[in-house]
Amino acid sequence: MPLQMSGLEQAAALNDAGLRALGLVQPDQAQQHFLQAYRASPDQRGILVNLGLSYAQQGDFDRASRCYIAASAQQNCRHNAMKNLGFLRVWQGKPQEGWRLHHERFADPGVQHRQWRGFGDPARSLMIWNDVGQGDALQFCRYLPALERQGITVTLAVQPELIPLFEQLGPIQGPVISRDGQPWRKAERHLPLMGLPLAVDPDLRVGPHDLEPYFHLPPEQQSCPEALLKLPAGRRIGLCWASNPGDPSLYPIKSVSLGLLLETSWQLNDQLISLQRGELTSKEEHREQLAAVLPETADWVETARWINHCDLVITVDTAVAHLAGGLGRPVVVLLPWLPDWRWNYGERGKQWYRYCWTLRQPAGGDWRGAVARLGACVDEAIRSGSSASSTNG
Repeated sequence: MPLQMSGLEQAAALNDAGLRALGLVQPDQAQQHFLQAYRASPDQRGILVNLGLSYAQQGDFDRASRCYIAASAQQNCRHNAMKNLGFLRVWQGKPQEGWRLHHERFADPGVQHRQWRGFGDPARSLMIWNDVGQGDALQFCRYLPALERQGITVTLAVQPELIPLFEQLGPIQGPVISRDGQPWRKAERHLPLMGLPLAVDPDLRVGPHDLEPYFHLPPEQQSCPEALLKLPAGRRIGLCWASNPGDPSLYPIKSVSLGLLLETSWQLNDQLISLQRGELTSKEEHREQLAAVLPETADWVETARWINHCDLVITVDTAVAHLAGGLGRPVVVLLPWLPDWRWNYGERGKQWYRYCWTLRQPAGGDWRGAVARLGACVDEAIRSGSSASSTNG
Protein backbone atom coordinates (compact mmCIF):
# COMPACT_ATOMS: atom_id res chain seq x y z
CA MET A 1 0.00 0.00 0.00
CA PRO A 2 1.24 3.55 -0.67
CA LEU A 3 2.94 5.05 2.37
CA GLN A 4 0.69 8.11 2.34
CA MET A 5 -2.42 6.03 2.98
CA SER A 6 -3.81 6.06 6.51
CA GLY A 7 -4.54 2.87 8.39
CA LEU A 8 -8.25 3.32 7.70
CA GLU A 9 -7.65 3.82 3.99
CA GLN A 10 -5.41 0.76 3.85
CA ALA A 11 -8.04 -1.28 5.68
CA ALA A 12 -10.76 -0.17 3.26
CA ALA A 13 -8.64 -1.03 0.21
CA LEU A 14 -7.65 -4.43 1.62
CA ASN A 15 -11.23 -5.18 2.66
CA ASP A 16 -12.42 -4.42 -0.89
CA ALA A 17 -9.73 -6.74 -2.23
CA GLY A 18 -10.96 -9.46 0.10
CA LEU A 19 -14.53 -9.02 -1.09
CA ARG A 20 -13.36 -9.31 -4.69
CA ALA A 21 -11.52 -12.53 -3.83
CA LEU A 22 -14.68 -13.92 -2.24
CA GLY A 23 -16.51 -13.05 -5.44
CA LEU A 24 -13.93 -15.08 -7.38
CA VAL A 25 -14.47 -18.04 -5.02
CA GLN A 26 -10.98 -17.63 -3.55
CA PRO A 27 -11.69 -17.66 0.21
CA ASP A 28 -8.05 -18.38 1.15
CA GLN A 29 -6.87 -15.23 -0.64
CA ALA A 30 -9.80 -13.29 0.79
CA GLN A 31 -8.77 -14.41 4.27
CA GLN A 32 -5.28 -12.94 3.82
CA HIS A 33 -6.68 -9.61 2.62
CA PHE A 34 -9.12 -9.40 5.54
CA LEU A 35 -6.40 -10.27 8.07
CA GLN A 36 -4.20 -7.48 6.72
CA ALA A 37 -7.16 -5.08 6.70
CA TYR A 38 -7.97 -5.80 10.35
CA ARG A 39 -4.33 -5.35 11.38
CA ALA A 40 -4.29 -1.99 9.62
CA SER A 41 -7.42 -0.82 11.46
CA PRO A 42 -8.37 -3.11 14.37
CA ASP A 43 -11.19 -0.85 15.52
CA GLN A 44 -13.13 -1.66 12.33
CA ARG A 45 -14.72 -4.88 13.51
CA GLY A 46 -16.95 -5.12 10.48
CA ILE A 47 -13.88 -6.56 8.77
CA LEU A 48 -14.13 -9.50 11.17
CA VAL A 49 -17.56 -10.38 9.77
CA ASN A 50 -16.00 -10.70 6.33
CA LEU A 51 -13.02 -12.58 7.74
CA GLY A 52 -15.42 -14.99 9.43
CA LEU A 53 -17.17 -15.56 6.12
CA SER A 54 -13.86 -16.40 4.43
CA TYR A 55 -13.07 -18.93 7.19
CA ALA A 56 -16.56 -20.44 6.97
CA GLN A 57 -16.24 -20.91 3.22
CA GLN A 58 -13.09 -22.92 3.89
CA GLY A 59 -14.87 -25.06 6.48
CA ASP A 60 -12.97 -23.53 9.43
CA PHE A 61 -16.00 -22.97 11.64
CA ASP A 62 -14.11 -22.43 14.89
CA ARG A 63 -12.22 -19.42 13.56
CA ALA A 64 -15.36 -18.16 11.83
CA SER A 65 -17.25 -18.32 15.15
CA ARG A 66 -14.53 -16.38 16.98
CA CYS A 67 -14.62 -13.67 14.32
CA TYR A 68 -18.40 -13.28 14.53
CA ILE A 69 -18.37 -13.19 18.35
CA ALA A 70 -15.65 -10.52 18.37
CA ALA A 71 -17.48 -8.47 15.74
CA SER A 72 -20.79 -8.65 17.66
CA ALA A 73 -19.26 -6.59 20.49
CA GLN A 74 -19.33 -3.52 18.24
CA GLN A 75 -22.87 -2.18 17.97
CA ASN A 76 -22.80 -1.29 14.27
CA CYS A 77 -21.57 -4.81 13.42
CA ARG A 78 -23.84 -6.75 15.74
CA HIS A 79 -26.68 -7.43 13.29
CA ASN A 80 -24.59 -9.10 10.59
CA ALA A 81 -22.30 -10.85 13.08
CA MET A 82 -25.16 -12.44 15.03
CA LYS A 83 -27.01 -13.36 11.85
CA ASN A 84 -23.94 -15.15 10.48
CA LEU A 85 -23.13 -16.78 13.82
CA GLY A 86 -26.69 -18.02 14.18
CA PHE A 87 -26.76 -19.51 10.68
CA LEU A 88 -23.37 -21.11 11.32
CA ARG A 89 -24.74 -22.86 14.42
CA VAL A 90 -27.79 -24.04 12.47
CA TRP A 91 -25.45 -25.38 9.76
CA GLN A 92 -23.47 -27.23 12.45
CA GLY A 93 -26.62 -29.07 13.55
CA LYS A 94 -27.36 -26.86 16.58
CA PRO A 95 -30.63 -25.27 15.43
CA GLN A 96 -32.00 -24.15 18.81
CA GLU A 97 -28.80 -22.28 19.68
CA GLY A 98 -28.54 -20.96 16.13
CA TRP A 99 -32.05 -19.55 15.99
CA ARG A 100 -31.61 -17.94 19.42
CA LEU A 101 -28.40 -16.21 18.29
CA HIS A 102 -29.97 -15.24 14.98
CA HIS A 103 -32.95 -13.76 16.81
CA GLU A 104 -30.65 -11.67 19.02
CA ARG A 105 -29.27 -9.75 16.04
CA PHE A 106 -31.87 -6.99 16.50
CA ALA A 107 -30.66 -4.39 18.99
CA ASP A 108 -33.41 -1.89 18.15
CA PRO A 109 -35.90 -1.78 21.07
CA GLY A 110 -38.61 -0.93 18.55
CA VAL A 111 -38.07 -4.28 16.87
CA GLN A 112 -37.99 -6.20 20.15
CA HIS A 113 -41.17 -4.52 21.43
CA ARG A 114 -44.34 -6.68 21.29
CA GLN A 115 -42.62 -9.61 19.61
CA TRP A 116 -44.51 -12.89 19.71
CA ARG A 117 -42.77 -15.66 21.67
CA GLY A 118 -44.55 -18.75 20.33
CA PHE A 119 -47.74 -20.69 20.98
CA GLY A 120 -47.33 -20.30 24.73
CA ASP A 121 -47.71 -16.56 24.22
CA PRO A 122 -51.42 -15.99 23.36
CA ALA A 123 -52.13 -13.65 20.46
CA ARG A 124 -55.30 -12.96 18.47
CA SER A 125 -53.55 -11.22 15.60
CA LEU A 126 -49.97 -11.32 14.45
CA MET A 127 -47.93 -9.53 11.81
CA ILE A 128 -45.16 -11.61 10.25
CA TRP A 129 -42.70 -9.39 8.38
CA ASN A 130 -40.03 -10.55 6.00
CA ASP A 131 -36.66 -9.32 7.19
CA VAL A 132 -34.68 -11.38 4.67
CA GLY A 133 -34.72 -12.37 0.98
CA GLN A 134 -37.60 -13.32 -1.27
CA GLY A 135 -36.54 -16.96 -1.37
CA ASP A 136 -36.67 -17.07 2.44
CA ALA A 137 -40.23 -15.76 2.33
CA LEU A 138 -41.19 -18.46 -0.18
CA GLN A 139 -39.67 -21.15 2.03
CA PHE A 140 -40.68 -20.12 5.54
CA CYS A 141 -44.25 -19.12 4.77
CA ARG A 142 -44.79 -22.89 5.15
CA TYR A 143 -45.21 -22.24 8.89
CA LEU A 144 -47.99 -19.67 8.55
CA PRO A 145 -50.97 -22.05 8.17
CA ALA A 146 -50.09 -23.55 11.58
CA LEU A 147 -50.63 -20.10 13.12
CA GLU A 148 -54.01 -19.71 11.47
CA ARG A 149 -55.05 -23.18 12.66
CA GLN A 150 -54.49 -21.88 16.19
CA GLY A 151 -57.00 -19.11 15.57
CA ILE A 152 -54.41 -16.39 14.99
CA THR A 153 -55.19 -13.81 12.29
CA VAL A 154 -51.95 -13.45 10.33
CA THR A 155 -50.94 -10.38 8.36
CA LEU A 156 -47.91 -10.95 6.14
CA ALA A 157 -45.64 -8.00 5.27
CA VAL A 158 -43.32 -8.75 2.33
CA GLN A 159 -41.51 -7.11 -0.57
CA PRO A 160 -44.08 -5.47 -2.87
CA GLU A 161 -43.27 -7.77 -5.80
CA LEU A 162 -44.26 -10.80 -3.70
CA ILE A 163 -47.70 -9.49 -2.76
CA PRO A 164 -49.61 -10.81 -5.85
CA LEU A 165 -48.08 -14.26 -5.39
CA PHE A 166 -49.18 -14.57 -1.77
CA GLU A 167 -52.58 -13.03 -2.46
CA GLN A 168 -53.36 -15.48 -5.26
CA LEU A 169 -51.45 -18.66 -4.36
CA GLY A 170 -51.61 -18.68 -0.54
CA PRO A 171 -50.70 -20.16 1.85
CA ILE A 172 -52.67 -17.96 4.30
CA GLN A 173 -56.10 -16.39 4.37
CA GLY A 174 -55.01 -13.18 6.09
CA PRO A 175 -54.00 -9.93 4.38
CA VAL A 176 -50.68 -9.46 2.59
CA ILE A 177 -49.14 -5.99 2.69
CA SER A 178 -45.90 -4.25 1.80
CA ARG A 179 -43.10 -4.34 4.32
CA ASP A 180 -42.10 -0.83 3.22
CA GLY A 181 -42.41 1.71 6.01
CA GLN A 182 -41.87 -0.88 8.78
CA PRO A 183 -45.58 -1.52 9.48
CA TRP A 184 -44.73 -3.97 12.29
CA ARG A 185 -43.85 -1.05 14.56
CA LYS A 186 -47.58 -0.32 14.86
CA ALA A 187 -48.74 -3.95 15.05
CA GLU A 188 -50.34 -5.36 18.19
CA ARG A 189 -47.97 -8.36 18.04
CA HIS A 190 -45.33 -9.15 15.43
CA LEU A 191 -42.44 -11.43 14.54
CA PRO A 192 -39.72 -11.37 11.87
CA LEU A 193 -40.22 -14.16 9.35
CA MET A 194 -36.94 -15.80 10.31
CA GLY A 195 -38.09 -15.80 13.93
CA LEU A 196 -40.72 -18.41 13.07
CA PRO A 197 -38.42 -21.45 13.38
CA LEU A 198 -37.42 -20.44 16.91
CA ALA A 199 -41.08 -19.97 17.82
CA VAL A 200 -42.67 -23.02 16.20
CA ASP A 201 -39.96 -25.43 14.95
CA PRO A 202 -36.69 -24.84 16.84
CA ASP A 203 -35.28 -28.28 16.00
CA LEU A 204 -36.21 -28.01 12.29
CA ARG A 205 -38.05 -31.33 12.43
CA VAL A 206 -40.30 -30.83 9.45
CA GLY A 207 -42.47 -33.96 9.26
CA PRO A 208 -43.85 -35.64 6.12
CA HIS A 209 -47.22 -33.99 6.68
CA ASP A 210 -45.50 -30.63 6.16
CA LEU A 211 -44.10 -31.62 2.76
CA GLU A 212 -47.36 -31.17 0.89
CA PRO A 213 -47.51 -28.24 -1.56
CA TYR A 214 -48.49 -24.99 0.10
CA PHE A 215 -48.74 -22.81 -3.01
CA HIS A 216 -51.76 -23.47 -5.23
CA LEU A 217 -52.51 -21.76 -8.51
CA PRO A 218 -56.13 -20.58 -8.70
CA PRO A 219 -58.19 -22.02 -11.60
CA GLU A 220 -57.83 -18.88 -13.69
CA GLN A 221 -54.02 -19.22 -13.58
CA GLN A 222 -53.78 -22.93 -14.37
CA SER A 223 -53.89 -22.75 -18.16
CA CYS A 224 -50.65 -23.52 -19.97
CA PRO A 225 -48.72 -20.41 -21.08
CA GLU A 226 -49.00 -19.94 -24.84
CA ALA A 227 -45.22 -20.06 -25.30
CA LEU A 228 -45.16 -23.58 -23.84
CA LEU A 229 -48.21 -24.81 -25.75
CA LYS A 230 -46.28 -24.29 -28.99
CA LEU A 231 -43.42 -26.56 -28.00
CA PRO A 232 -42.86 -29.89 -29.76
CA ALA A 233 -43.00 -33.17 -27.87
CA GLY A 234 -40.44 -33.70 -25.13
CA ARG A 235 -39.95 -33.22 -21.43
CA ARG A 236 -40.23 -29.61 -20.36
CA ILE A 237 -37.32 -28.72 -18.10
CA GLY A 238 -37.12 -25.26 -16.53
CA LEU A 239 -33.66 -23.76 -15.94
CA CYS A 240 -32.52 -21.08 -13.51
CA TRP A 241 -28.75 -20.79 -13.37
CA ALA A 242 -27.95 -17.58 -11.48
CA SER A 243 -28.79 -16.18 -8.06
CA ASN A 244 -29.41 -12.56 -7.10
CA PRO A 245 -26.63 -10.35 -8.56
CA GLY A 246 -27.45 -7.80 -5.87
CA ASP A 247 -25.52 -9.97 -3.41
CA PRO A 248 -21.97 -9.78 -4.82
CA SER A 249 -20.50 -12.09 -2.16
CA LEU A 250 -22.85 -15.00 -2.96
CA TYR A 251 -23.77 -14.45 -6.61
CA PRO A 252 -20.53 -15.93 -8.04
CA ILE A 253 -20.51 -18.77 -5.51
CA LYS A 254 -24.10 -19.87 -6.12
CA SER A 255 -24.36 -19.24 -9.89
CA VAL A 256 -23.42 -21.67 -12.64
CA SER A 257 -22.66 -20.98 -16.31
CA LEU A 258 -25.60 -21.69 -18.61
CA GLY A 259 -23.08 -22.85 -21.20
CA LEU A 260 -21.79 -25.50 -18.79
CA LEU A 261 -25.33 -26.72 -18.11
CA LEU A 262 -25.90 -27.09 -21.84
CA GLU A 263 -22.59 -28.83 -22.60
CA THR A 264 -23.65 -32.23 -21.34
CA SER A 265 -25.90 -34.68 -23.14
CA TRP A 266 -28.66 -35.06 -20.52
CA GLN A 267 -30.91 -32.52 -22.25
CA LEU A 268 -30.63 -33.57 -25.90
CA ASN A 269 -34.25 -34.70 -26.21
CA ASP A 270 -35.74 -32.19 -23.78
CA GLN A 271 -37.46 -28.85 -24.23
CA LEU A 272 -35.34 -26.42 -22.18
CA ILE A 273 -37.20 -23.45 -20.74
CA SER A 274 -35.50 -20.43 -19.20
CA LEU A 275 -37.04 -19.37 -15.89
CA GLN A 276 -34.15 -17.00 -15.28
CA ARG A 277 -34.62 -13.29 -14.67
CA GLY A 278 -31.87 -11.07 -16.01
CA GLU A 279 -28.73 -12.77 -17.36
CA LEU A 280 -29.61 -11.36 -20.79
CA THR A 281 -26.19 -12.04 -22.31
CA SER A 282 -26.38 -15.75 -21.44
CA LYS A 283 -29.89 -16.02 -22.82
CA GLU A 284 -28.93 -14.36 -26.07
CA GLU A 285 -25.78 -16.45 -26.46
CA HIS A 286 -27.70 -19.73 -26.05
CA ARG A 287 -31.06 -18.68 -27.47
CA GLU A 288 -31.15 -21.45 -30.07
CA GLN A 289 -30.86 -24.09 -27.36
CA LEU A 290 -33.72 -22.64 -25.31
CA ALA A 291 -37.17 -23.73 -26.43
CA ALA A 292 -38.89 -20.89 -24.53
CA VAL A 293 -37.82 -17.95 -22.38
CA LEU A 294 -39.87 -16.51 -19.53
CA PRO A 295 -40.54 -12.83 -20.36
CA GLU A 296 -38.51 -10.32 -18.35
CA THR A 297 -41.80 -8.63 -17.44
CA ALA A 298 -43.19 -11.80 -15.82
CA ASP A 299 -44.11 -11.47 -12.15
CA TRP A 300 -43.95 -14.26 -9.59
CA VAL A 301 -47.47 -15.46 -10.42
CA GLU A 302 -46.57 -15.86 -14.08
CA THR A 303 -43.33 -17.59 -13.07
CA ALA A 304 -45.38 -20.02 -10.99
CA ARG A 305 -47.58 -20.74 -14.05
CA TRP A 306 -44.50 -21.63 -16.11
CA ILE A 307 -43.06 -23.80 -13.32
CA ASN A 308 -46.39 -25.59 -12.97
CA HIS A 309 -46.15 -26.69 -16.60
CA CYS A 310 -42.58 -28.00 -16.36
CA ASP A 311 -41.85 -31.67 -15.79
CA LEU A 312 -38.79 -30.63 -13.78
CA VAL A 313 -37.00 -27.49 -12.65
CA ILE A 314 -33.20 -27.37 -12.43
CA THR A 315 -32.05 -24.35 -10.47
CA VAL A 316 -29.30 -22.95 -8.29
CA ASP A 317 -30.04 -22.01 -4.68
CA THR A 318 -32.38 -19.10 -5.27
CA ALA A 319 -36.07 -18.19 -4.94
CA VAL A 320 -37.11 -20.31 -7.94
CA ALA A 321 -36.05 -23.45 -6.01
CA HIS A 322 -38.47 -22.63 -3.19
CA LEU A 323 -41.29 -21.62 -5.49
CA ALA A 324 -41.00 -24.92 -7.39
CA GLY A 325 -40.81 -26.88 -4.14
CA GLY A 326 -43.74 -25.02 -2.63
CA LEU A 327 -45.81 -25.79 -5.74
CA GLY A 328 -44.99 -29.48 -5.40
CA ARG A 329 -43.08 -29.66 -8.68
CA PRO A 330 -39.96 -31.85 -9.03
CA VAL A 331 -36.84 -29.71 -8.58
CA VAL A 332 -33.09 -30.34 -8.66
CA VAL A 333 -31.06 -27.74 -6.76
CA LEU A 334 -27.40 -27.23 -7.72
CA LEU A 335 -25.35 -26.33 -4.65
CA PRO A 336 -21.84 -24.99 -4.04
CA TRP A 337 -19.34 -27.09 -2.10
CA LEU A 338 -20.30 -25.35 1.17
CA PRO A 339 -24.06 -24.93 0.74
CA ASP A 340 -26.39 -22.70 2.65
CA TRP A 341 -27.42 -23.98 6.10
CA ARG A 342 -30.92 -25.02 4.97
CA TRP A 343 -29.61 -27.73 2.67
CA ASN A 344 -27.71 -29.34 5.55
CA TYR A 345 -31.00 -30.81 6.82
CA GLY A 346 -32.73 -33.84 5.36
CA GLU A 347 -31.58 -36.19 2.61
CA ARG A 348 -31.01 -34.42 -0.71
CA GLY A 349 -33.36 -31.56 0.06
CA LYS A 350 -36.31 -33.67 1.20
CA GLN A 351 -36.37 -32.03 4.61
CA TRP A 352 -38.23 -29.21 2.89
CA TYR A 353 -39.88 -30.48 -0.29
CA ARG A 354 -41.14 -33.94 -1.22
CA TYR A 355 -39.90 -33.83 -4.83
CA CYS A 356 -36.53 -32.19 -4.28
CA TRP A 357 -33.02 -33.41 -5.10
CA THR A 358 -29.72 -31.64 -4.52
CA LEU A 359 -26.40 -31.90 -6.36
CA ARG A 360 -23.43 -30.43 -4.51
CA GLN A 361 -20.06 -29.46 -5.94
CA PRO A 362 -17.51 -32.20 -5.12
CA ALA A 363 -14.94 -29.44 -4.42
CA GLY A 364 -14.98 -25.68 -4.08
CA GLY A 365 -15.93 -24.05 -7.38
CA ASP A 366 -16.28 -27.39 -9.21
CA TRP A 367 -19.59 -26.93 -11.02
CA ARG A 368 -18.47 -29.32 -13.75
CA GLY A 369 -18.29 -32.13 -11.20
CA ALA A 370 -21.84 -31.39 -10.01
CA VAL A 371 -23.29 -31.07 -13.51
CA ALA A 372 -21.66 -34.35 -14.56
CA ARG A 373 -24.13 -36.15 -12.26
CA LEU A 374 -27.13 -34.28 -13.58
CA GLY A 375 -28.29 -36.81 -16.17
CA ALA A 376 -29.04 -39.63 -13.72
CA CYS A 377 -30.55 -37.20 -11.22
CA VAL A 378 -32.89 -35.72 -13.85
CA ASP A 379 -34.25 -39.13 -14.79
CA GLU A 380 -34.74 -40.12 -11.15
CA ALA A 381 -36.44 -36.84 -10.28
CA ILE A 382 -38.89 -37.00 -13.15
CA ARG A 383 -39.73 -40.65 -12.46
CA SER A 384 -40.16 -40.12 -8.72
CA GLY A 385 -42.09 -36.91 -9.17
CA SER A 386 -44.48 -38.33 -11.73
CA SER A 387 -47.10 -38.78 -9.02
CA ALA A 388 -47.06 -35.03 -8.33
CA SER A 389 -50.15 -33.29 -9.68
CA SER A 390 -49.49 -31.91 -13.14
CA THR A 391 -51.52 -29.67 -15.40
CA ASN A 392 -49.25 -29.83 -18.43
CA GLY A 393 -51.14 -28.87 -21.54
